Amino acid sequence: MSGEFLRYTVYKYGKTFTEGVVEEYAPNGEVLTINEIKDGVLNGEAKFYEGSKLRGIAHYKNNILDGEALEFNEKGEVIRRWSVSYTHLRAH
Repeated sequence: MSGEFLRYTVYKYGKTFTEGVVEEYAPNGEVLTINEIKDGVLNGEAKFYEGSKLRGIAHYKNNILDGEALEFNEKGEVIRRWSVSYTHLRAH
């Protein structure tokens, strides 16, 4: 390894590192992800970027995919849509 950063993280809008909005950037400054976290895990909306273009949006509950998720092409058009229910994934 050359010692260069692979990515860096900015914690915003939260009281601690375990709550709020977490933004991750590539060394060139391009955004990689913007995630809402609570209690140290994904809770809320997660956005995924490629080349600073939005490529996906998903929703999480306690670090598990929950609700609708969208994947976008390079033009920003929805190319895939799916939905997962958190309540169906939990052990009973």
